[in-house]
Amino acid sequence: MRKGMIRIGAGYVLSVILALGMMCACQKDGGGVREEPAVGTEESAGPEETSVPETEESAEPEETSAPETEESTGTEKTSVPETEESTEPEEDAPVYPDFSDDQAVREFLSAKDFLDHLPIAPLSGVKEDGGNARLELGANIQGGCTDGTYFYQAVHFPVKRTDGRLSDILYKIDMSTWEVAAKSEYLPLDHANGITYNGKLHQLVVAHMTGSDGAAADISFVDPDTLELIETRRLDVGISEIAYNETRDQYVVRRNNPYGFLILDADFRIVSTYDGNGIGLGLQSLDCDDDYIYIGDTGVTGKYGTEAVKIYDWDGKLKGIFRIAEEIRGDAVSCSEHEALFHADGQYYVTLFAGGCQVFRVAYDWELLR
Repeated sequence: MRKGMIRIGAGYVLSVILALGMMCACQKDGGGVREEPAVGTEESAGPEETSVPETEESAEPEETSAPETEESTGTEKTSVPETEESTEPEEDAPVYPDFSDDQAVREFLSAKDFLDHLPIAPLSGVKEDGGNARLELGANIQGGCTDGTYFYQAVHFPVKRTDGRLSDILYKIDMSTWEVAAKSEYLPLDHANGITYNGKLHQLVVAHMTGSDGAAADISFVDPDTLELIETRRLDVGISEIAYNETRDQYVVRRNNPYGFLILDADFRIVSTYDGNGIGLGLQSLDCDDDYIYIGDTGVTGKYGTEAVKIYDWDGKLKGIFRIAEEIRGDAVSCSEHEALFHADGQYYVTLFAGGCQVFRVAYDWELLR
């Protein structure tokens, strides 16, 4: 019996003493030792008490999970510098300059992607309902101008006449309705790349664009009432476009090559010559008012899809460059190039060669020219 007592364990002294008393009583009575399982019940309670440390030990890994969370948070923090690094190239993008600073202008124009950072001259519709004018005049539109009431548009037909010249038709369009009011017969105007209205003569003046720079170029005079040819003259300098200002009684003509332009008096004598600025686009259009000269370039030669207008004062100083937006009311306009710039009653216009002739108002930010 003492061996059984030692096996039970000293930790349960009170239970053993009680058990010994009971065992002694049983021996005196001659009974068995069947009460031992009661001590076994006490032993089974032992593991229940030791289960608490096991629970505490299982909680220890949960505490170690906190550093893992902190480490994952650290990984998230390292993503911030990556975002900052991705925005660094934007700091090197060319900034549209103050055009009174010649050095800043030179640096801007020398930047590789400066055309993408020009201010936008947005388009809007010319009709009362806000729509643009879509004129089905033929596929090959060229120069255009206005007398303030009518818009005149040349359409080129690359068919040679017996005199060797190419043919064009002039369309006269009522700007109040944007409907065709009249059209000419075939006229020997060659490419008819530029047209202007001389209010003092009450005549349309057309630049044929027949001579290279330094070579002869032809201009023709057309009656705006009958759309009949009056006469053709030959200039001593090759030009691609022409514009007239009645207040100054002077013409601005654009050289056929390179980017320079001239100011001529009413008799086509040279008053001043300017080199202009090449911006990597092709020669295209010309307009002028009392304050500025508007020179349009096209991406057909250069960066396709980019149409731009360079604006100069009458002293030949570049005042700003705008990119013509080819969008109206959120609807993209499929435009291969613009063709003409003109103005009337304080409104400025551009024609786009887009499935024929489409006419839009164009808005320049005048504050950028000051």
